[in-house]
Amino acid sequence: MKNENEYRENDRLYIRAIRKCICKEKSNEKYLLTCKIRERGEHEYIYTEGEPCLKRESKTFWLSDGAGAPGKSALETAKEAAMLFEEKSSDLRKEAVRVVIIENVYTLFYRRVSRGIFDLLFEIRVEDRETTVLLCGLNTEKMIEEISWQAFLKGLHEDPLTEIIRQSTEETIDRNPLYVKAQETGDDLLCMQMKLYYRIANEKECSWLEKMLGKRILPRLSEEYDRNFVVDSDTIDLRILHDSGYTILHRPYFAMMGSTHTKWQLDPHTKSGVDAAKTEEESISFSDYVALFEEK
Repeated sequence: MKNENEYRENDRLYIRAIRKCICKEKSNEKYLLTCKIRERGEHEYIYTEGEPCLKRESKTFWLSDGAGAPGKSALETAKEAAMLFEEKSSDLRKEAVRVVIIENVYTLFYRRVSRGIFDLLFEIRVEDRETTVLLCGLNTEKMIEEISWQAFLKGLHEDPLTEIIRQSTEETIDRNPLYVKAQETGDDLLCMQMKLYYRIANEKECSWLEKMLGKRILPRLSEEYDRNFVVDSDTIDLRILHDSGYTILHRPYFAMMGSTHTKWQLDPHTKSGVDAAKTEEESISFSDYVALFEEK
């Protein structure tokens, strides 16, 4: 069946309409658009203002201006996506908190849109390339991960400050640019959420977060408890582990000889765990595991 959304003219392949088009990144004058096009699926394309086409790998797709046709044309859709990106980016630069991660190289703008959700704008200058990345609706965990990921993509991951953002400790968090800015702006919630993410929040700070967020948050126990407790997996409240900042590693089936996924290992000091344990190991319920914190 002929694809009515495409036609050829002067050896050029034209697209009549784009179903969905979002811009999250701009590098110099080139916009990275995520487009959903009929019978071509959803992919990323390069769009340059003033050039009525999309480029993907070695292919060029020309955009119809829809003259005389009903509905929004492909060219109008691409232009609007780029324009919306510029408008949102401009708003964030004016309204958001500015964090200099690497002087004259890496800058973050963040704006809290709800108790645990942020809109972010990254500005990264490496050699002759200036990249702007716009991401909306990220929680604290995803925000920190994205700061590290963008640094990795742009070859900045070995910088001492980006490494501190990737994994702060009790000794280094006071040099974390995002944490420092949160302190300067009086954003206690972000400070505590960051400490929870890095698994260095103490009992008092976890209790503060519990009251603020209305969630059960398990604190980190002392080194005395730095060992794995085997817990029946069907009794575990995953939400509590997630809200408490636990990192759970997955053990794949090919590495499961002598082990079972019906039991997990949890370490209350490191706030880490594995979703498997030896079959013969004695286990406790999750309520018994939580009771460790009450006993402490």
